[in-house]
Amino acid sequence: MEPLIDAKAASRYLGYAPITILRMARAGKLPTIAFPIGATGKYLYKFRISQLEAYVKSLTRLPKAA
Repeated sequence: MEPLIDAKAASRYLGYAPITILRMARAGKLPTIAFPIGATGKYLYKFRISQLEAYVKSLTRLPKAA
């Protein structure tokens, strides 16, 4: 099983600020696993590197070869 990383590690991997990573996760723009924190209504977000790699590849568009 692949280990999970936190928003700080994901921010280093993607090059965004940690708060941006959390905002993107809350908005559903990044693949994440959300763990509820008790009955507070808040969540702890964790990420898989393989899913972040797939996200980056989905953003990359290579020009078509002639």
